[in-house]
This record gives sequence, structure tokens and C-alpha cells, in this order.
Amino acid sequence: MEQKKEIIKEEYLERLYQGFKNGLHSPKSEKPRAFLQNKGLDYNWINVGFNSGQFHHRTSKEFKKPYIELGILKKSEAGVNSPDKTPFTTFGRYGIIFPVYNRENRITNYYAYRFEIAIPKGEFLNDEGLYPNYPKPLTKRLFIVPTVMEAASFVQSGILENRESVLSLFEYEWKEQIYKAIDSLDELSEVVLINCKVPDNEFPLGVPTVSIQLEETINESYQAYGTKGLLSMINEKLENKERTPNSHNAGGDLSPIEVLSDHEFIYKGEELEYKIFGVIPENPTLLEMQFEIRSILGEDVLRIKLNLMESQKVQKELFEWMENNDLNYGQCIIEINHITDELQTLRKIKLQGELLPTKGHCSIAQNKAKEILKQENLFETIDKLLGESGIIGEEKNRLLLFIIAASYKFDYNMHAVIQSDVKETASELVMQIADCIPETDRYSIDLTTSRSFRYYGKSVIDRKLLVIPDYSGVTGNKAISDLKRLQSKGAIVNDAPRKTASGILHTIKQEVHGHASSIGACQNSKKYFENEPKTVVVGMDLSLDKMQQLMEYDCKKMAGLINHQGQEKAKQLLRYIIKNIHPMEVVNPYASKLMLPLDLPNARTLTVQLLNFVSLVTLFHQHQRETLGGKENASEGQFAKIQTTKEDIKIAIDLFLSAIVVNVDELDFTVRSFFEKLKQMAGNSPKGKKTAFSSLDIREELKLSKTTVNRYLKTLVEYEYIKKIGFKNTGYHYEITNWNSLDALKKVLKERFENQGEPKRMNRQSA
Repeated sequence: MEQKKEIIKEEYLERLYQGFKNGLHSPKSEKPRAFLQNKGLDYNWINVGFNSGQFHHRTSKEFKKPYIELGILKKSEAGVNSPDKTPFTTFGRYGIIFPVYNRENRITNYYAYRFEIAIPKGEFLNDEGLYPNYPKPLTKRLFIVPTVMEAASFVQSGILENRESVLSLFEYEWKEQIYKAIDSLDELSEVVLINCKVPDNEFPLGVPTVSIQLEETINESYQAYGTKGLLSMINEKLENKERTPNSHNAGGDLSPIEVLSDHEFIYKGEELEYKIFGVIPENPTLLEMQFEIRSILGEDVLRIKLNLMESQKVQKELFEWMENNDLNYGQCIIEINHITDELQTLRKIKLQGELLPTKGHCSIAQNKAKEILKQENLFETIDKLLGESGIIGEEKNRLLLFIIAASYKFDYNMHAVIQSDVKETASELVMQIADCIPETDRYSIDLTTSRSFRYYGKSVIDRKLLVIPDYSGVTGNKAISDLKRLQSKGAIVNDAPRKTASGILHTIKQEVHGHASSIGACQNSKKYFENEPKTVVVGMDLSLDKMQQLMEYDCKKMAGLINHQGQEKAKQLLRYIIKNIHPMEVVNPYASKLMLPLDLPNARTLTVQLLNFVSLVTLFHQHQRETLGGKENASEGQFAKIQTTKEDIKIAIDLFLSAIVVNVDELDFTVRSFFEKLKQMAGNSPKGKKTAFSSLDIREELKLSKTTVNRYLKTLVEYEYIKKIGFKNTGYHYEITNWNSLDALKKVLKERFENQGEPKRMNRQSA
């Protein structure tokens, strides 16, 4: 009878949870979705719902009765409009709902996190079940975290590997079922407590345990450093901690495996010595190695290839040899399992060595980043780090692009478009710059539909860097108009039809918030981005010297001469630099001195872009300046103010001047580069400025394809920079008619900006 009642309870909880889950996807549930996204939790990935507190409205007493018994509905003192009605309040009203499961994988409990109340808090419906679920029987390592939100973040991060599980405490409290769950895991070899207090009573089985404390919560660490950073921090803490001994370990203390080389290992057990040969495979499902097992007391040797991930086959292979030589089979299996764990740990370290910075990077990089931000030669150091991260050449452009990419954090956000005819090279630069931005702050776009940008909601791309390696994936689907609107205004507001349950159409307002920065590559930048208020077109160096540098780097990479660990370390340090720069208001007393001449095309747009870029440079120096609002406000960031100096302006102009010239030029950057080379050809010719070239002459001299040369020549003829001479039957020649150069413009702008003079207060009180 009791079991039947329990089954009915689970059915009610599961039925109601399905309603909570559907409620999270309702158009009205924007706040809970935004909360989850701000926590870095994907509601399409983890199991979660939302209780609006209205599921019992306009329902019968029979419907309410089981939920009253379960404690989900409770009578309240709220007023009602009829004496016949009884007011109720719900468990976890307007809260995020996580299901808690029993051993049979049925929902037996809820955890609600009420995020809208003055002090957000979590609560359980009862004391039953485990979250996210009972660990699988073959679990070898179990992580225990203090709260359900922490466990959800752990699952979301994706760091759990095969035969690893995670359990949440009951808001830092240990329950009997947690001990029983640990007791039931026969294969369990280690328990890791993260930010938890070790319980007063010892674990029932004396399972080896280690307790680690992260500097931040798991959720904060995951959002700040991403999956790789969180995994690296946990591994770093584990390496520096001693395990509690396993009182039931028949094999006694097991020593670590000895690494002789990347393909040779040795382990000494009680009776046996194990020599292991082979490269540890990166595939986590494989661990096949060649073993030479030798008895310490005798001459018996077993040479065999074992796949350590197939434990039953390994045991079968070893049993007969162990029995024939009168050796301790049970101890051998314990040692083989230990060797397997050690090799898997080495596999993680190996992958970490290739993809992640060195051990201890989290605290070291944090302190190093703060030191760099206080250096006088800050931007020289950042540029050096960009070079060390693998970005070849582009000394000024890479620093300009990095600053613009980081602008999503501030009110002065900007967007960069790299103009290049070599799509692969430009896309590679985009990805290299993006890799220097924190992983959780990036949103990549390769392909999109014509209306995709209208359905991102209020938080998906807000305060993010949009990474667009090739704009053809956006322009080809006619989504470029929506993207440009998002880039310039930071939001899209549009009306959309919706149908009610009764089939009546009505109009609703949909809003997309996208205060973001972006970086992308585009071949036809003039067509799509000319005079866009926040978008800067940047020309990419495609000279022969640059191509030579890139080819030499590719060859070194294939020859194994590139220090990938050093590159990753530089990227990680750049990410920490971004994390330590906070939003502030910039006061620029020299703003009136930075106005561009009115006779320049798009003078107002470019002036605003220059002022925004000066503000970004100023913000990078915030750790070296006193804030106008005082140090207390400085710590809060957004309320503090910082003042621009002449040094900020000098750095900004040095970096941004080339971008101004590219955006002022009526020719796009690639055509302009071609035209400058054409003028050099004419200057080196005996006829000088009167030289006329055929298309073939140009192709042979500049080593360009016929299609590319003809496209450039057609553009130059249209803009009257060259004229076409001859006839179709005799062949055409081209003569330069416009010898104007942008060098004169650069000189004028430099002279204009060289001396800003004393700051002009513009009828504003000095701070």
C-alpha cells in the first residue's frame, strides 16, 4: 500500500514537472530564461523548469488535493474576491525548478531557486532523492558540491568524463541517502569534495577522499574561465592535495606510476613490476598499451597487450598466468586498476599540456594580468602577447582588433570588419583574435537564416563578442540588415504575429538586446559597411613579406617547432587582462580637439568612432589612474569615472589612423593596395606617368589571377583613377590619370592631432 502511494506521488510530481518544463519555454518566461543564461546554464541542455505559481489557478478541489498533500500547495492569507474561494501559495513560486530523483530514476522531490525575491535562495520540497540523479553503478570518481546550482553548473560545463559523476548536498547539508549512495558504488575509487565541509562522521567505507576549495563558486569559475579553465583549476587543486587513506584497501598505499618518457612507464607493486610501453591515446574510450609484467621474486615474465578500458578481458587474460605462478591475483587487479587511473590522469595532463596553460595558471595568470595592467608600456606588452599567441605580423592591426573585440564589456562598443580578398587568411586572423577573449564571452556565427537575429532574445548575445569568420554566411542569407541594425543600435524591436489558443491572431512586440562587439572578415566591405556608425573597416596586410612570414610559420608548425603551450599561455593571460578591466565612464576633456575635418567623407561617423576608441584605450589604463569618483566607486566600475590623458590620445591615434584612412577612401582596401602597386610599376617604367599597361603586363608583374586583375581594373576605371586605351580587336591598355595619394591625408590628420593643447571644458564643471 505504501509502495502504491509512493508511485502515485511520483506520477503527480512528474506530471507537474512537465508543466514547469513547458512553462520555461513560454514567451512570458523571459526573466527565468535570462537568469539561467546569465548563470551560463542552457535550459535546452540541463533538466530544468519554471514555476510561475499559477498552475492551480481556476482548477477544482480534486485537482488541488494531491498537491496539498505533497506540500506543493499551502493555504495563504492573501485576499480573495469570493468567500467560497481558498487562497493558496505554491512551493517555489516564481522560481527555477530542478527535479530530484530517487534510485529508480523517478522524480521524488523538487529543488526551487527563487531568484526574484530580495535575497535569492533555494529550497527543497522534502528530504528525499539526489540531484542530478543517483550515480551510475560503475562510477569510479564522485564529485560532491554544496548546492544544486553548483551541480547544474558542473553538468553544464561538460567536464565529467566516463565513469565520473556529481552529487549535490542539500544546501551544504549531508543526508543519509548520500552516504548510502556512496556505500553502493563498488567501483568507486575516489570522492572529491568541492567547496564542501567534510562531514563530522567518516565515510562508511573509508573511500579515499580529497577536499578542495576554489577561490570562487563553481558557477563563477565556469562563467569566467570556461570548461578548460574550470577543469584546469580542479586538477591544479587535486595535485596539491593529499587523499585520505582507504581503510579497506587490501593493497595498502599505492605509489604513483613513474614516467620514463612519453611512451614508457614503470610501476612497482607488492609482488610484480609492470613496464608499460606505448603512446597514451587521446581518445578517452581507448587505453591499449603493451605490458611486460615481471615477478619481483622470480623470473616469471608476461608480455601482453592489454586494453585497460575493457576490465573483464584484462582480468581474464591475467587470471591463468597469476594462478600458474602462484601469485596474488586480487592484488594484481587492484594494481592494474590503479595503473589505469594513473594513465588516465596522465592523459588529462598530456591534453592539458597541449591545449591549456601550465599548472597553477589560474592564480598566477590572475596576478600577472594585474601586474601588466599597471605597467607604463601596457600596450607594448599586450602586443607582444598577441605575437606570442600565434598572430603573425599585423602589429598595429592586431592590437586595434583586440581592443575593439574587448569593447563588448563597455558602453563604447565597436565592431571591426577585416577587408581581404584572401578569405582563409582573414578568417584565420578573426579566430586568432577571438581566442584571446574569454571563452564564455564569445558567440560564433558561421551560417544564419534571414531572420535569425530577431529571435535571440534579451541575453543570448548581450555583452558578448560576436565572432563571424566569414560574412558570406550572413550576407548570403540576407541577414545583414538585421545584423547592422543590431550593431548600430544594440537592439532590434519588431512586431510579430501570434495566434491565441482560440485561434485569434494578435501582434506582439519582440525585443533583441545585443550590446556587443563583433569581429569578422568580409570581401566586399564597402558595399555593406560604409558609413556604419559603430563599424570600423580594417585593411589586412597581404604583401609578399607578410605571405612569406605566414608560410614560414606554417612550415614550422608542421615541423613541430612551434611552442603551442607558450601560445596558449599567452592567450590565457590576455583573457585574464580582459577579465580585470571593468566598465567605467570616460571623461575626455580633449574631445573637441579630435574632430575630423568636415570636408572628409563620413566625418561625423569617424569622429564618433575615434572618440569611442580613445575611451577604450583610456579604460585599459584604469589600473594606473585615480578615478574622478573616488576609489570606492572605482571598485564598482560602472559608477566610477576616469579621465583621458594626452598619452591615451597619442596611442589611440597611432592605432586608429590607418583605419580612418581606409574608411575615408572611396576605394576599398584591396583595390587601393593594387592601385598603389600600379603606381610603383609606372614610376619604375622609363615612360613614367605616361606608361600604359596591358592586363597581361600587370598579371605577370604582380603575380595575380586574370579575374582579380580585371575586377580591380574595372573598379579603377569606374572611379576614374585610370583610363582604358585601345580597342577590343587590338587589345586594351590602361593609363593612370589620378595620381592622388592618401599619404597627404595621413600627414594632414597627424598634424591636426599632434598638439591637442589644453583640455577644453565645454561648459562642464571639472571633476
